[in-house]
Amino acid sequence: MVTASAFHFFVSSDSAFFCGFAVWREYVNFVSRKSNQSVVMVFSIDISPLCLTLMGVALACAIVLSTLYCRRVSLVWKRNRRGNVTLNESPSGLPQVSVVVYCNDNPSSLSRLLEMLLSQRYDAPYEIIIVNDGSSESVKDVFNRLSLEHHNLYLTFIPDEAHNLSRRKLAITLGLKAARNKFVLFVDAASSIGSIDWLRSMARNFSDGKDIVLGYAAFDRNADTQIGKRLRSFDTAADAVTYLSSALKNHPYRGHLDNFGINRELFFANKGFSKSLNLHNGADDIFIEEIALPDNTAVELSDASRVTLSGDSPRAFHRRWKWGHIFTGRYVSHRSRYIFSLFSTLLWVGVASSAAAVLVSIPNLFPLTVMAVVGLSLWTLIVMAWRRALRALAARRLFLTVPWFVMLRPFYNLYYKIVERRHRKENFTWSKPRR
Repeated sequence: MVTASAFHFFVSSDSAFFCGFAVWREYVNFVSRKSNQSVVMVFSIDISPLCLTLMGVALACAIVLSTLYCRRVSLVWKRNRRGNVTLNESPSGLPQVSVVVYCNDNPSSLSRLLEMLLSQRYDAPYEIIIVNDGSSESVKDVFNRLSLEHHNLYLTFIPDEAHNLSRRKLAITLGLKAARNKFVLFVDAASSIGSIDWLRSMARNFSDGKDIVLGYAAFDRNADTQIGKRLRSFDTAADAVTYLSSALKNHPYRGHLDNFGINRELFFANKGFSKSLNLHNGADDIFIEEIALPDNTAVELSDASRVTLSGDSPRAFHRRWKWGHIFTGRYVSHRSRYIFSLFSTLLWVGVASSAAAVLVSIPNLFPLTVMAVVGLSLWTLIVMAWRRALRALAARRLFLTVPWFVMLRPFYNLYYKIVERRHRKENFTWSKPRR
């Protein structure tokens, strides 16, 4: 079995590029040997029916992918650009909001985050509620120090004795119960807000009559220096493109737990997390799909709304995140994921048809020329679409590795699905969560 590190190395960095170059070099050598055997290479439109059929299949795949697929990937970039343009437009009136901060004994990160939150450029009153997971005295010290100057700061906690439940879901529930305002935003203490307009960018959607605001959060790309960093960055962004584009097409089914907002009345009307209390995860997908509708959900992707996560091990963080959503994915809509699975299938069918058309037409170079032009044009559009999406999500700006990551992502997901089966019981609240 290929290990995770070996898999990351194979599909990341420039190793994939050189692998592809080696395959092309072997093909050139093969053609050269055929030429040395007095086979005349020709450009002829006299093509066999089989070759013509294969070329037609490849061309049809290219047309679908260059239109539907690239347009779908570009949705997040378009929303990011629109959000940046309209951020400074004066809304009809910003609402009073509550910000719930989940803290799991990380006082230094909490202190930095609170300083950012307390300096937000926001015209309406807002409060900040810290939910302390446990009874950490250092977290209390941070609160006591800042609450002397800021009277909109409050503290509650989760008892250490609370067991057999999702502590994160309990923290959200306690925060919503403690909130005095109708609209509530959530963020983790181990995260960073890079703009003084974060609160304004998220809360402006409530002014437009929305009850749910889906933001975006991702691990700090500069903090990830471990092997496979490019692949993890792309996989995180590709996963976000899947569920965010679905929400933008009026089929919301998932958000990000560390950057989203909700109308607290909607939460309690839905009886909170009652349908997934036996699971550690599900707060940002199972629950979101229960309450999210096309007319009550907004997607906020402006640069100001972005949240950056941090942690000790980016690889371990990504693994836990991946396993968790693979497990809960069985309980939520498959619509958007099926669409991208169809696109992946068409990519492989197109590549296979192109290669087969070239091989069956040797020594005629006309099919090779046509397929090369079609393939180069298609992948140029795909790379451009993904680079814009990666820029909108503040992911690593990839170029040569994009085709490889796009093609191999189904197998990457399959690998994690196989591994996840061995840890399935850990998703339930009667088991300890993964570390």
